[in-house]
Amino acid sequence: MNPDIYILFDELHRYLGELFTEGGKFSHLTLTPTGEQVLGAQVEEWQLRGIPAVRDIMSTKHDSSYTHDGRVLVRDPGFVGAFRAWLATQHYRGFPMSVEALDCWEAVLALPLEPDERVALAEDLSMVPLEELGAWKRTLQDAAEAARMATV
Repeated sequence: MNPDIYILFDELHRYLGELFTEGGKFSHLTLTPTGEQVLGAQVEEWQLRGIPAVRDIMSTKHDSSYTHDGRVLVRDPGFVGAFRAWLATQHYRGFPMSVEALDCWEAVLALPLEPDERVALAEDLSMVPLEELGAWKRTLQDAAEAARMATV
């Protein structure tokens, strides 16, 4: 089974890093400096005690509330579900991608983009069918190379 990758952003659209899972379990996490500041302590907590398991999410136009139902350990196959719920309750965004899309994402990171543009491309890449990734990869890598050449 290929691991799933989640590209992480906060509500200000700052890129925080990439979370890797395999079989529903936490595998590893790569954080940006901003991601380390924002998520570092929470990730340490997950590794020691598990991620909070959200039982209910109640949402209205102006407010959201949720209740915790214990914790899910990072090596538990239920980690991904708990992680997705945690993202929603903390107002973070995580775009799932296949390993095959990672080269495309790395090309996106090499582009001089605004945070909103980076989020939009992460969302787009999370929906690209595997058979179309080659064309995306070539296009994004060509754009990254052109951007690099423009700054030389």
